[in-house]
Amino acid sequence: MLTHAIEDEFLARGEYQVVIEQFGERRPFSNIIKAEERHIALLLPLFESYDVDVPEDQGVMRAAVPDSFARWPLRLASTQK
Repeated sequence: MLTHAIEDEFLARGEYQVVIEQFGERRPFSNIIKAEERHIALLLPLFESYDVDVPEDQGVMRAAVPDSFARWPLRLASTQK
């Protein structure tokens, strides 16, 4: 469960990082990255407590980013199902 949780946070952060790289720094994505980093920071001590290896961060490599900034609301809606 911990592994799934942190991989989800890595993926979310990676997607927002790619958005910023492709379309420039825009809100709310720059703020959401900070939130994802806080979530990751809160999970890391649990990995140590339970002696579980932290998986490699593949968020940027696995990010699915639309080809235009205008399509982001559709992408976000599809991930909330």
